[in-house]
Amino acid sequence: MENTIKIVTWNCEYSAPKDKKFLSKLQKIIEWADADVYIMQECPNPSVKEMSDEISNILESNDMKSPLWIGHKRGKTNDSCLWIFAKNNITLSELEHESADLEHYIFCKVNDFNILGIWAYTKDKKGYYAPMLWEYLKKNQQRIDANCIIAGDLNFDKYIDRNADNVDKIYKLLNDKKLISAYHKQTGEPFGKGKRETEKTYYDKSSNPSSHIDYLFATSDKIICTKLGTRNEWRNSDHVPVLV
Repeated sequence: MENTIKIVTWNCEYSAPKDKKFLSKLQKIIEWADADVYIMQECPNPSVKEMSDEISNILESNDMKSPLWIGHKRGKTNDSCLWIFAKNNITLSELEHESADLEHYIFCKVNDFNILGIWAYTKDKKGYYAPMLWEYLKKNQQRIDANCIIAGDLNFDKYIDRNADNVDKIYKLLNDKKLISAYHKQTGEPFGKGKRETEKTYYDKSSNPSSHIDYLFATSDKIICTKLGTRNEWRNSDHVPVLV
């Protein structure tokens, strides 16, 4: 369809600055998704000397821009980062937003709409993410509207957060902005109503249940179709990609 833009989000489970498995992951997601915009979590600092040239070569050979990125400590070469990159024919520029010490968020303009890319992170020793995500969204709710797409590893569902009200508040805020989950629109499954989603996006390597914690939110008219990777396809990470 003319003027259709494909967006994919994927947590690639990058582990160390010298782990060159990331390079094959980067090439694989580009080939699999054939997307216009890529939102990736747990990526290396793109300037890490062990891989910077090879990262640039992969992006350039696939007609991609260099990524917008942010990590725990910008400039540290051993950091894991959130990336957003796009095809060269896509306009991509970073926008102002209020993040304070909340991590990790990139707010950017993509052609004639905005994208908020997320890799939700928490300093909570118990590992609860929704309170920090809620705090970020509250700070920036005036920047979020029906022209915004929100996508990434949000690290939350009603079954893993100690206070399900946090999840309900986030979902209500987004719905009030006319933003809905692409997966839930396509499947017709209710969000957090008594059972887990049929298709998972995160596969815990411990005994914990798998979860649906990666999302893309947009207005209904922007969502044409949604595809999730399968576990068998994506055993090189604990997450599968979400393509919309």
